[in-house]
Amino acid sequence: MGELFTLFAGILFLFFLLSPLPEAFIPFNVELEHSKTRSRQKRTRMELGAIIILGIGIGIVLLVGEWVGEGAPVPELRILLVSIFIGVPLVSLLIAYYILRKPLALFNY
Repeated sequence: MGELFTLFAGILFLFFLLSPLPEAFIPFNVELEHSKTRSRQKRTRMELGAIIILGIGIGIVLLVGEWVGEGAPVPELRILLVSIFIGVPLVSLLIAYYILRKPLALFNY
């Protein structure tokens, strides 16, 4: 459990430190005018859906790679490993998206 807390703390620490760097080195203004709140909410849901699908996909690839290389564990540990291998990339991408989407102008079209 301590390893997962350390991993989570490292992810938060990394992305909080990285969040001001793009604005410092890349001079641009990301302010966009949105006339319709509903279209903005729909776009945000689509962006979050894409990030969630990407996180789950990365987790599945990592899990399959682990099971092919090391072999599948006993059935009691499979649920734990699946939740760790899928949960960590998903949470990491959601944190990165939330912190870095404005300075990196992610999903601005």
